[in-house]
Amino acid sequence: MAIINEMNEVNMVIINEMDQVIMAEINGMDQVIMAEINGMDQVIMAEINGMDQVIMAEINGMDQVIMAEINGMDQVIMAEINGMAQLNMVIINLMNQVIIVKRDMVLANITIS
Repeated sequence: MAIINEMNEVNMVIINEMDQVIMAEINGMDQVIMAEINGMDQVIMAEINGMDQVIMAEINGMDQVIMAEINGMDQVIMAEINGMAQLNMVIINLMNQVIIVKRDMVLANITIS
């Protein structure tokens, strides 16, 4: 019976270790998935000056500014603001208005309600 008991003890150790590994993988996955969801929520749920979504990266020399759903506009993508060669656009945000300017010519004047 000693051999059987030792085998049982070994089997239980293996089973427990497997359970720990599996649970660790599940918990790790949960953490990754929740981190992704939370990160997305933080980006998507950013409500700045009445805008539903505003993603702004590296302002004043940034590579991209993506502004989504601004009073009916689906996407406005502008690259390399203040020093860009192609578009040369500037966004001026005054209170509840977003003004998009290209070479001193107003392209859009959007009032956010």
